Amino acid sequence: MEQRDMNAISAMIGDFSSHLNSVEEKLQLLRERVSILSQTLLKQNDRLNKEISDLKTDVSNVRNENDKLKDVIDHIVLESGNFARKDELMNVQRYMKLFEPLNFMSQEEVIKLVEKMIEDKKHGKINIVEDE
Repeated sequence: MEQRDMNAISAMIGDFSSHLNSVEEKLQLLRERVSILSQTLLKQNDRLNKEISDLKTDVSNVRNENDKLKDVIDHIVLESGNFARKDELMNVQRYMKLFEPLNFMSQEEVIKLVEKMIEDKKHGKINIVEDE
């Protein structure tokens, strides 16, 4: 082979070696990027799993609260049968007006009135008729 052919082959090998080094550098950069992306994806996956877990807990708590509210509502509905209706309260109000409780005397007032009447009878101011 001639020197010229050897130089051409040597130049080709040099070019090939240069391209091979360039490809190896690009491959190394790609590996680093894939590693970084992989780490990022793992972190995001962990974060999302935690958020999903938190959401499941929240949903469970909401369901429990909802069940408690249903129980309270059921209890109120059952007890509402024992409540007084408006017309019943109106009847009680009418009876209270009929009795006029403010015009009644207290026990103490009755005792004072009886004592006064006894005193008045002793002094001849009043004539009490006794039943026979």
